[in-house]
Amino acid sequence: MQHVEQIACDEKPLAYIIRAEMRPAKTTFVTPPEFKQQVGFIVYPAGGAIQRHDHRPLVRHLVGTSEVLVVQNGRCEIDIYNDNRQLVATRELRRGDIMLMVGGGHGFRMLEDTVFLEIKQGPYTGEAEKLLPKIAKFHAPSSTLDSMGERMISVNEPLLGQRESEYVADCVRTGWISSAGRYVNEFESGWASYCSRRYGIGVSNGTAALQTAVACLGLKPGDEVIMPTFTIISCALAVIYSGGVPVLVDCKSPTWCMDVEQVKDKITARTRAIMPVHIYGHPVDMDPILDLAETHGLAVIEDAAEVHGAEYLAGRGTTHPAWRRCGSFGTLSCFSFYANKPITTGEGGMVLIVLSPIDAFITRNLGSIFA
Repeated sequence: MQHVEQIACDEKPLAYIIRAEMRPAKTTFVTPPEFKQQVGFIVYPAGGAIQRHDHRPLVRHLVGTSEVLVVQNGRCEIDIYNDNRQLVATRELRRGDIMLMVGGGHGFRMLEDTVFLEIKQGPYTGEAEKLLPKIAKFHAPSSTLDSMGERMISVNEPLLGQRESEYVADCVRTGWISSAGRYVNEFESGWASYCSRRYGIGVSNGTAALQTAVACLGLKPGDEVIMPTFTIISCALAVIYSGGVPVLVDCKSPTWCMDVEQVKDKITARTRAIMPVHIYGHPVDMDPILDLAETHGLAVIEDAAEVHGAEYLAGRGTTHPAWRRCGSFGTLSCFSFYANKPITTGEGGMVLIVLSPIDAFITRNLGSIFA
């Protein structure tokens, strides 16, 4: 990482970022010599002294550094814009980092509770109490503000930065904006590999993923799928859509996942699958589910819409327990990438598959299922 980085647009400097790791061994000025305001580090050995001197104000406008920010605590992401309000760069600032603004503009997203020391030209053009809500509204998702401009605690806020903007722009430039293209293929294969599955099939949302997975079971009228009481309605509707019957089991605290001890008593001659739903990042206790599915010849449709990256310690009662990533347990596993999920594509979902007959069915029938 550079200890001092200049961010410029069309050869015009916009900002300088000085990292906390910088330890100059001699007097070092960060700003170019032609700047009317100089910022730098002055290094003296013990016993050194600076003689008394005066700083006489100069009768001129300040040309050079327009704002200095020192991160005292926390961590944030800063967007730097040129004079035309176009995004030029996004950087992360951490405790001890210093940023000098010399042109353009900027906006912030706080990754942690953050405290700045700010030095800038004044005076304010309005009262701080009135300005702050406007600044927050410009840089924060609108869902985090109430009608009075007060910040609210949101269920989730997506963090979208420079790279996401570049990828979207590339899709627009190349014309691949729907259902196919390099990014879709890379995401499908990459996410499947991350979850130790053979294939990933991207769909429009998590509901479509559940409907696709259940459709692959080939349910007959009256066939049953066991699922928890505490889940999104899409789980039950996917079964009903395919002619099946949802069979509910209760949930238990503290995870609010399905009570696996109740599943065995719900299995009948009409049961075709179990649908465990991981809740709020907490995995269902999967070992008993997989044992029951194997014993009774049932499919497992794993709803992993809320557990991107979470892991479950499988085989806890054996001599070889191992951590397995959620999404790797199901005959078919379903994900959502809605804006309130740990990983988002805005809208979107995916079915992960590992068995050849099922992946062939999806590949051939995905279009007709949702026509």
